[in-house]
Amino acid sequence: MVYTKSAFFALAGRVISAGAQFLLTVIITRFSGTEEAGIFFSIYVWILLASAMGQCGLSMVALRLSEVARENQGLKIRSILIVTIVSAFILGGGSLFFANFFIDIFSKSNVSIVFLMLWVAGFSINQINADIYRGLNNQIAAALLGSIGLIAMLLAVTIVLLSGGAFNNIFIAISICWSVIGVGGIFFTLRTIKDHNIFNPGRNTVSASRVYEVMREAAKSMLASIFAFIATQADQLILSSLYSAPTYAIYAAGVKCAQVFGIVANMLNSYIGPILLASIKSGKDNIQEVIQKNNRHVSLLIIPLVMLFVFLSKIIVEFLFGKNYTDASVIFSFFIVASAFNICTGPKGFLLWLLGHERTVIKIMTFFAALISIFCCIAVGNVSMTMIALIISIFQIFQYIVEGYFLKTITKLNIFKF
Repeated sequence: MVYTKSAFFALAGRVISAGAQFLLTVIITRFSGTEEAGIFFSIYVWILLASAMGQCGLSMVALRLSEVARENQGLKIRSILIVTIVSAFILGGGSLFFANFFIDIFSKSNVSIVFLMLWVAGFSINQINADIYRGLNNQIAAALLGSIGLIAMLLAVTIVLLSGGAFNNIFIAISICWSVIGVGGIFFTLRTIKDHNIFNPGRNTVSASRVYEVMREAAKSMLASIFAFIATQADQLILSSLYSAPTYAIYAAGVKCAQVFGIVANMLNSYIGPILLASIKSGKDNIQEVIQKNNRHVSLLIIPLVMLFVFLSKIIVEFLFGKNYTDASVIFSFFIVASAFNICTGPKGFLLWLLGHERTVIKIMTFFAALISIFCCIAVGNVSMTMIALIISIFQIFQYIVEGYFLKTITKLNIFKF
């Protein structure tokens, strides 16, 4: 019952976050031209990469807080927060200069680098804060922190666009939102552990050795978390730097519309994750049963839904984004089929990760991220945008098959058994 309740709040948080992200895409495409939308989407995907760098693999450290003795959790949380603040500004902020090399992010946004750094830092801190509560199995607080920033960002963008403000004001508004929410989240967490001073003197002092321990722990997961992001965003990172802004806006609209189904996969992971963790702790005997039941129920819901969406893709895309984005409907169709395959076959990479096979997941993601990146570099200018989307969706399906194969080979769990 405890796991079911936790899963429900985890799922609710993901639903709210997914809805806010999707509405943001609709608002941007509806109330700005394809040029401005392309600039926003290209900057946004590189900001997310910088944020993945800024989080420095600390998500996995935070998610394992339940394994820490209760009397030491407050100290561990403060150590995580210190490392997060430092890495968010140094690694996250530094990654913006790397992004600038590819898409000239500073001149395109037309705002001071300080604002972009605040966006990256605030977002990174907020994500780790939410993961801290997931690690403590406080899914209500995790859902609140995970969704409030995205809702605030959506409202800020909507207000700027509807008020007729300059386009670069969007980036300023978003940066202010995330910096306020990041700082507020830190105080909220410190209040939760009943410790307002992060450097509280006494026996619970956060020493350099404790901070170093958290950094070393995070380093083990850092590459995995970054490759996890790149594996799902490689095409957008490459194409945003090679396509013109209006062309990329159409591609991004199709991808982001399809990502609603990709987010469904993450939501299901959030739902089934606590249940699988409980099964793992009690022994692996009933994990296969949980997987099969999940796959059957999800497939019955998703397959008819996807068929309907593919059939109505042109109507859906034009209704949401306008007639300028008609070509995005084909891209949308290709990617929702790949997402549906991923959802219906269950949490393959997620299970490998939970069972301690992070290196296998990293190798798979690295291979396919490299494959998609190389293909995109070769294909732009030689192959149509819709053909690029088709081939990338095939690569994605093949990646899910490979993950399922390794899961069966290593753990004897058959994700494709219904």
